[in-house]
Amino acid sequence: MRDFFLIERDGARAIFDEICDLAAARLPAHYGLDPAADVQVLAPMHKGPLGIEALNAELRARLNPDGAQIEGTALRVGDKVMQTRNCYEHDLFNGERGVLVHYDDEHDRVLFAGEDGRRVNLPTDALDTLTLAYAVSVHKSQGSQARAIVVPAFRGHHIMLTRNLLYTAVTRAQEVCVVVGERAALAMAVKRPDARRRHTRLRELVGNSSASDL
Repeated sequence: MRDFFLIERDGARAIFDEICDLAAARLPAHYGLDPAADVQVLAPMHKGPLGIEALNAELRARLNPDGAQIEGTALRVGDKVMQTRNCYEHDLFNGERGVLVHYDDEHDRVLFAGEDGRRVNLPTDALDTLTLAYAVSVHKSQGSQARAIVVPAFRGHHIMLTRNLLYTAVTRAQEVCVVVGERAALAMAVKRPDARRRHTRLRELVGNSSASDL
């Protein structure tokens, strides 16, 4: 990872707006990234004003507003998605991400283009194991990376804020990681040890970070 930044914002609404602006527009423009393929938002919780569901809804509205609806599902052509459990029949596994690039409504088939370059032709009744992935949980991100990572730091997530969770999120970044939110929430996570102690450079990174001109 080349760059690490903390952008301080107070309150869920301000953090939410900053994250969506960064992920959809400013980071792609600044670093020359594809906002869907290269930028990943990671959040600790699914529900709430800074939850994965709310972030996915807003990011899809910005990045794929005109995607054709896939009949019988909540998904659209052009959506960034993630497989949520192992599907041996179609050779897709829990945590795999990709984009739905084509929908054949005559044959009820959808073409899934995986991040690994594979293309898988799926029946629409197999799409119930896919979910939007503009934002995903930190837990689901383990084992994967993206060129840019954006992470909220919000006291409302206090039940989930631990050093290990923050370390996992930050180290998913290949080029740049931006933590957006409340310094108190970030400090809470850094100070809260996990059941298994880990030695990391997290304190050093946080101590040396500053807001950028992104």
